[in-house]
Amino acid sequence: MGKLTLPESSLVYVDTVVIIYRGCTIFLTNDAGLRNISGLSVVVLNDLLGE
Repeated sequence: MGKLTLPESSLVYVDTVVIIYRGCTIFLTNDAGLRNISGLSVVVLNDLLGE
């Protein structure tokens, strides 16, 4: 099996722009750094799980 690689930050930026454009209102992630995206409610998994 190959190694799992994380996307480049520019890809994450493009994905979040598309999510906002398509009308999504909640973004579920485990990256607390994405809370600063304006126009999108970010829900962090660790917050939901109490970790």
